[in-house]
Amino acid sequence: MLSPFLARQRYKHAARFVAGNDMVLDIGCGSGAFRKYLPKNATYFGADTVRHWDEADPHFFVTKVGQPLPGQLRKQRVSAVTALALIEHLSEPGQLFRDAGRVLPEGGRLILTTPHPLGRKVHDFGGKLGIFSSDASEEHEEFLDKRMMKRLAEREGFELVRYRRFLFWMNQVAVFEKTAS
Repeated sequence: MLSPFLARQRYKHAARFVAGNDMVLDIGCGSGAFRKYLPKNATYFGADTVRHWDEADPHFFVTKVGQPLPGQLRKQRVSAVTALALIEHLSEPGQLFRDAGRVLPEGGRLILTTPHPLGRKVHDFGGKLGIFSSDASEEHEEFLDKRMMKRLAEREGFELVRYRRFLFWMNQVAVFEKTAS
């Protein structure tokens, strides 16, 4: 199965946009594996809908996009929110930007990865063959391209500041900066 390889590629591409002094909130963190790719001085917090980590780790929280963040997270001065391979699973992708906007200061960054719409058929077919995660493939709502993400971001008070495609142009990393409080 290629899913672990794809995850590592997402982590590497997204981590390039995290500074050493950043406080990162990783939404949809899974086990928190992205933390290993961050600069040593970055502070990491992870949030997901289901616990995939050691219960004793105080840097992880169970919550959903659209729900209030746990109190301890609301007190943190987050400078970067990451959402890797998440937005395509949301029925209301604008909610991700609204949630990020609540914790980020002006100038804070939302860093996300998502498959490009050109890869939808490849991803769905690979899921059926077991090459990619079939569960993830079945849970996809909509694949967004650069133009769609930019328009969505602008409506929610963010500006697209960096964008690149990777994995044979089938995946994309986008960095948005919060422009309005």
